[in-house]
Amino acid sequence: MAKKRRSGYSFVGKEVQSSEFRIDKDLYIQKGRSPAYQNNVTTDINGKTLTAPVALKHDTLDDDAAAMPIDLFTGNILQITPTASRSKATPTASALISKWGLTDRFQYVDVCFINLTASTYYLAVVGGTDVTIVGNTRVSAATSGLFRFIVTDVGISVLTVYRLA
Repeated sequence: MAKKRRSGYSFVGKEVQSSEFRIDKDLYIQKGRSPAYQNNVTTDINGKTLTAPVALKHDTLDDDAAAMPIDLFTGNILQITPTASRSKATPTASALISKWGLTDRFQYVDVCFINLTASTYYLAVVGGTDVTIVGNTRVSAATSGLFRFIVTDVGISVLTVYRLA
């Protein structure tokens, strides 16, 4: 009598069930990131999954009027102890979008600026090229300011920054 053939795969006498594996669209496997931040997962109005870096460590800004270097925007908590009131410009929108890996409109990153001085000196955050800041840009002495950088146009690298707190 002939032996009946089983469906599926055989491996050392064990039966392995096979099934269909399907990926519809928008599958993105992200490469490893710096341990300075992790990603926050959100969805847009169409249900597409978006990621945004979340601050996990701080960096210190130089006490001068020079623009903020792009390398400090990894941990997204920036502190300064100014010896005079300072105005510091952000990097360009294209540099920030590239640094954070933002790819879609309305993706955002929160950045906290902390003014550690005990005197009356403030930090004024000024927008770099294609960065528009909305709200009070001054971070008073012994306080902090939370700013949300939102991609308003990926095609031409434009960011709008809102002072949240």
